[in-house]
Amino acid sequence: MEIKKIDQRGNNIGNVQGKNKTGKNFGEIFLEEINKVNQLQKEAENSIVDFISKKKSIHEVLLILEKAEMALRIAVEIRNRLVEAYKELYRM
Repeated sequence: MEIKKIDQRGNNIGNVQGKNKTGKNFGEIFLEEINKVNQLQKEAENSIVDFISKKKSIHEVLLILEKAEMALRIAVEIRNRLVEAYKELYRM
């Protein structure tokens, strides 16, 4: 689907590229952030193993776990808002 950019009078002034200053579109940025959340979850799992093998203290493990949990909560909230926005657009 191609989206055309128009001015206030309705004249076509070009295509909307859908890219930000880094040259990446929303899907690419979203996928990168999901991968970061996944990496935090893996680090949390590894920190538990390190705690069991006495390589990390309980404080370090709890900080890593909390960071991973917060990242996951934020990702879920973003997903929920995207779904709601999609539903709103679908109703139009």
